[in-house]
Amino acid sequence: MSRFEFKVIPSPRRPRKLEGLEKDQDKFCATMTDIMTDMGLEGWEFIGAETIQVERRALGIFSRVSDKSCLVFRRPISKLDEKVEAAVKPRRVARSHVVARVREGQRRIRLSLPAPSPEELAAQARA
Repeated sequence: MSRFEFKVIPSPRRPRKLEGLEKDQDKFCATMTDIMTDMGLEGWEFIGAETIQVERRALGIFSRVSDKSCLVFRRPISKLDEKVEAAVKPRRVARSHVVARVREGQRRIRLSLPAPSPEELAAQARA
């Protein structure tokens, strides 16, 4: 089973200033290429671009909705991280008396013992 970690970064709003490129489209493509290359060198794989509507308050009770664009990347979690996670993961312990009650058909199982009555406390004190 493959496990991934994800990273979401805001997409660039303006292209970087690059010498030798005059058209805005060429500058923007070069900016995106730089971002993709930098992320790829760190092991991130490009998944896609997403646009999310974000509501934010304006003056008074009114709100404005604006679109925010982001780039989504993922990379596999290393095997070392999986081994560490497996070592730390808590294990479920089956209690035999709980399992026996369920098998007998008792569906309501108390998770804590009932408090002893005053008579039982007095009997324990005498002993």
